[in-house]
Amino acid sequence: MLAISTVIIMTQPYPLADKLLASTHRVENQPPPLENYNSYTADRVLQEGVKREGITDDTSLKTFGFWAGSAKAIALGFDANRYPPQLVTHDQQGHRIDLR
Repeated sequence: MLAISTVIIMTQPYPLADKLLASTHRVENQPPPLENYNSYTADRVLQEGVKREGITDDTSLKTFGFWAGSAKAIALGFDANRYPPQLVTHDQQGHRIDLR
């Protein structure tokens, strides 16, 4: 397994932090963002389960795994958690709109 280390360096000066001896430090213990990977091929247990159940062509799973691990799909998941669905059952006149 390849380990990737990310170092974030603050380039903007913070004079007040320097004056108060509270300068920011280098953050070196954070993993890189989990994005742009294939979530199917990264999950060996899932692949073994698919094989055990007799599925021989996993092309569609690899395609979906590529999409599911993309930065765009992960951002959509964060947006879905940030903005939960809202149930709207009636229109402005009081008529039910959810039973149509």
